[in-house]
Amino acid sequence: MTRNERFTQSLLRYNREDCEAVRLLVDRLDQIRRDAATDPAVEFASRPKLTATKVGREVHQQFERILREAQETV
Repeated sequence: MTRNERFTQSLLRYNREDCEAVRLLVDRLDQIRRDAATDPAVEFASRPKLTATKVGREVHQQFERILREAQETV
């Protein structure tokens, strides 16, 4: 509203930083997707790796329950 150049530059900087953060997030998620089959650190609730610990199995079971209940409420 003020057309103050300082505010304009601040908004532009914020938008650049926001776009950069989204780009980094998308790049990381894409890397996880590519590595998921072979990286033992990547697990999905819908298909847990066989190397899960007892605690890991319990967490996966809880996620599966949450996902089932969420699907039932939709």
